[in-house]
Amino acid sequence: MRPHVTVSALAALVFLALLALPAQAGLDAAWKAIPARVPTDSLPVVLRAMETRGAPGVRPGEAAYALGQFRYVRGEYAPAADAYLRAYARLTGPDRPVARYAYALAALALGNTGAARVAFLQVADESPELRALAQLGVAQSWDAERHPEKALDVLHALIAHDPGEAGAPALERFAALASQFHRDPEARVARTRLALHYPRSIEAARLGASFGVRGLMDGGPGSSRP
Repeated sequence: MRPHVTVSALAALVFLALLALPAQAGLDAAWKAIPARVPTDSLPVVLRAMETRGAPGVRPGEAAYALGQFRYVRGEYAPAADAYLRAYARLTGPDRPVARYAYALAALALGNTGAARVAFLQVADESPELRALAQLGVAQSWDAERHPEKALDVLHALIAHDPGEAGAPALERFAALASQFHRDPEARVARTRLALHYPRSIEAARLGASFGVRGLMDGGPGSSRP
């Protein structure tokens, strides 16, 4: 028997996708249009049909975006990237940079760091709402190419202002890179900001486990402060 997806399972799948990708009102129409008990392995066919043939209340770009989400959460990054590019081409208004950002994440996961960086930079120009996350993506692309000094510069500019949703990962990575380059006072400030402003984040928990609460404030193990 082939596995089936219930309404709640579909909702969970969408939720998993949105953990990695920015939520955007209106881009869940394709998921809502899928019957409750569509077999899991039939979802790509259903979503592709919505994209190419249309479905009531679903724009082709929305169906392509949903297909990209499905592929992405399954680790199928190449077809996810293709679907997100089609979504970007077909969507309009503020939905377009969301699809572009999703494409950049998929490209980064594939190791296509140059393409990912170009896309992140375009998103940063197109969308004030996604700018901080896109700048974080630019830093991650430099990191992946083993250019930590360039990643550090991007992160420094990002955390100089309110980094919003990108704050916790940006501060964590900035602190690590600053320590690597022996910029310990900056690393200490970043860890302090992370602990104070994002205390419930995974990143703060990781640093707390590594350094302890006092270590977060004092600069980590080996601090010379009394």
